[in-house]
Amino acid sequence: MINLSRPRFAAVDTYAACLTGIQDAERKARLVGDVAFVGDADGRYTRAGETDTLDGLAATDFDMPTATVSDMTWLYEKRLAGRTSQTRSIYDALKQAAPFGRCALCGVRDATTLDHCLPKSTFPSLAVNPLNLVPSCARCNQLKSSKRDATVHAYFDELSKDIWLSASIFEEKPCVIQFRIVCPSHWPQGFANRAQKHFEVLQLGELYSLQAGRTLRGDARALREVFKVDGPEGVRVYIGERAASWADYDQNCWEAAMYSAMSKSNWFCGGGFEID
Repeated sequence: MINLSRPRFAAVDTYAACLTGIQDAERKARLVGDVAFVGDADGRYTRAGETDTLDGLAATDFDMPTATVSDMTWLYEKRLAGRTSQTRSIYDALKQAAPFGRCALCGVRDATTLDHCLPKSTFPSLAVNPLNLVPSCARCNQLKSSKRDATVHAYFDELSKDIWLSASIFEEKPCVIQFRIVCPSHWPQGFANRAQKHFEVLQLGELYSLQAGRTLRGDARALREVFKVDGPEGVRVYIGERAASWADYDQNCWEAAMYSAMSKSNWFCGGGFEID
């Protein structure tokens, strides 16, 4: 769940670039005839995103006047995403906008593809709209599928101002760390519901827990050494510094939530970090 700056590529310009060099005269004629409509659709989509009303958009309002769903799917797959197409550079630039190459939907796995925020099968006029394309991993793209209200929007929804990710330590060995989303009370209900659904549909709790378990095993030796010298309070200070450092990077990354929960657990600081 990462916020991204809006793409520098305009929807109409991207669409027009994808039309260059199409050999099928009939298909090209259908697509060229809808250039103005693509611009209009982009305007309506952008306004809805800025006013948090994307859920209210009617799919039928985004049907192309002349071009078919098949045409637009082809345009995305063969022209924008096609590895030998002239517009592949736009696709790659959108994908590479993900910080450290991480999926904007989970923040963990590599962004290897682009996810359509609103599915191209039902919103064809947004099929190659850069503002509708978010860098994602294949797993998140698969889990989200064609669900239109399953995730927060990386370009429109503001997530970085509040702390919403929480972790809990389960006092058993090996230590288990579980994650949940805690929506701030001032979030609009629709946004809170969407954030919760994002967390559940993309199975982020399970993903973060696995990442945390692996990281804890890597930290075990260092924690053991700190404990030998400075005891539980030394571990608490050490873990607290790690929590603060990760929070400076992103206060809602799973690492910040994990280390924060660890530092507050007397059981963990007292030796609960031991694997056996």
